Amino acid sequence: GGAVRLSGAPWLESILAFRTVVDRLSLSADDVRALVEAASALPGQQGAKPARVEMLVACFGRCFERPKLASAAVMHNPNLFSKEDAGQLLTRLGRANVLDAENIDREDTNLPNGNLFNLDLAVHEERQVALFLAGVAKKESPEFLTECALGKGVWKADIIATEDFPPNDTFSCKYVVSDPELVSEAARKEAAQKTLDHMP
Repeated sequence: GGAVRLSGAPWLESILAFRTVVDRLSLSADDVRALVEAASALPGQQGAKPARVEMLVACFGRCFERPKLASAAVMHNPNLFSKEDAGQLLTRLGRANVLDAENIDREDTNLPNGNLFNLDLAVHEERQVALFLAGVAKKESPEFLTECALGKGVWKADIIATEDFPPNDTFSCKYVVSDPELVSEAARKEAAQKTLDHMP
């Protein structure tokens, strides 16, 4: 992080130079966080500090702690990334890669919308997130999946049990834990590995 901070080059040139060597690195989530913080201080940025998003995108493929990276520790930390930044990360990395799968019920992570999900089922990755949410709800409690709606079709509660989402529709829901005793960290990790291809 220090070399990027001390280079003195305008931010874009610093990020481009970093990209030429990042493929040789193996980064923890804490390493990525330090690099994002260093990028925030790069000179020549106007307003929103775009180097933060560029640094995280550059580091993403080299991080071996993806669950921690896609958590409030880094990606969903409002001190590091604004809601606008979170929207850019979502667009550039994809919903499955930015999903804080272990904290789907929290409003302070999975920015920009917290535990409210609006998914396009025609997009494979977003469909996988819908399947993940249904899979976790089946193991924890189907009642945790609230405010469920389809954009075109009629929502039926048995969709959670069958995981038979219509292919060309949208799905919105909110994941709300009414009984913390039913939350299963193991079920969330297992579903993330199975449905989202998240690393252990």
